[in-house]
Amino acid sequence: APTAMSESSPLDDEEKYDELINFQSVRNEDDLETAISVQWPGTDRPLHISTLLKQEDIAPLFDGAQWAGTRVWHAAVAMFQFLHENHANLLRGPNVKVLELGCGLGVPGMFCYQVFGTETYLTDQESL
Repeated sequence: APTAMSESSPLDDEEKYDELINFQSVRNEDDLETAISVQWPGTDRPLHISTLLKQEDIAPLFDGAQWAGTRVWHAAVAMFQFLHENHANLLRGPNVKVLELGCGLGVPGMFCYQVFGTETYLTDQESL
């Protein structure tokens, strides 16, 4: 039976979390982070997530609660790990669709598409 993440989870600290998804920061010549690269173990290519915004348009994203959608959260990786370990057969099934609500960067949904080939929808909205 599926169980919740235990205290011995590989996601207990930042370093193990980054290693699990092979998290890499992509920086420009001024050492500003312009993208991230994440890769689930066993996949053949990383997801490269970048922004199309100009530097001056990015600053407001880090004001208040907006910044929450600019990072990969431990909970997002833990959720995908749980799905991968406990529900992989369901996610590979015919006519399966995944809807990620409040996705932020949408990494779990993108992993569902990449790893399982699942039809996936990512949703988020600006603060109300």
